[in-house]
Amino acid sequence: MILIFVKKAILLIAKNDYKLEFFANTLFIKFMAHNTYSARMNTRCSSQVDRWNEENKLGFVYDCDTGFRLDSGTWAEPDGAFVSFFKASLEQQLAWKGIANVTPTFLWEMLSNEDDLDKEIAKMEKIWQAQPDFESGLLIDPFTKKYYYYEKTQEKPRICDFSVHFSTSFLPNLIIDNFLVYC
Repeated sequence: MILIFVKKAILLIAKNDYKLEFFANTLFIKFMAHNTYSARMNTRCSSQVDRWNEENKLGFVYDCDTGFRLDSGTWAEPDGAFVSFFKASLEQQLAWKGIANVTPTFLWEMLSNEDDLDKEIAKMEKIWQAQPDFESGLLIDPFTKKYYYYEKTQEKPRICDFSVHFSTSFLPNLIIDNFLVYC
C-alpha cells in the first residue's frame, strides 16, 4: 500500500511540474524551472556536447532526466552531463539501470528565469565541486550572457562573457558556442 501511495505521489509531483532531489539523505521537492525558453537553450548546449562526443567517442552524454548518486550520498540531476570512459567504462555505462553511482566528468546547469543565480552558484560549489572526483562544470546564464566555469583545480569559477566560446583542457576539442545557446 505504501508503494502505491509513493507511486501516486510521484505521479502527482511530476504532473504538477515538480522534481525530486536527494541531498545528504534528505528528500527535496523542487519546482521544475525548465520552461520552453531554458529547455530550448539546454537542448542547444546538449546538442553541441553530443556532436563533439560523436566525433571523439570518449564517453556518453546524458540529459536533464539523469540522476547521479555522488560519493557524499547526494543524488542530483544536472541539466546535462558527460561521463567519460575513463571514469566508467562503456560496459559499465551500458549496464546502468536507474541512478548512476558516479560524478560526471563534465556537467552543465542552465539558468532559467525562475532560477536564482546565487543559489545556482552555491549548488555548483557545495554539491558538485565538493565531490572528490569532480572534474569540470559549467553554469550558463543566458540572461546576463555569461557563463561560470568550474574546474577541480580552481577554487573559484572563471566567469566569461558569451563572446568567449567555452573550451576546457579536460575535454580536448570541445567548444560550446554560447551564442548558439542563447539564440
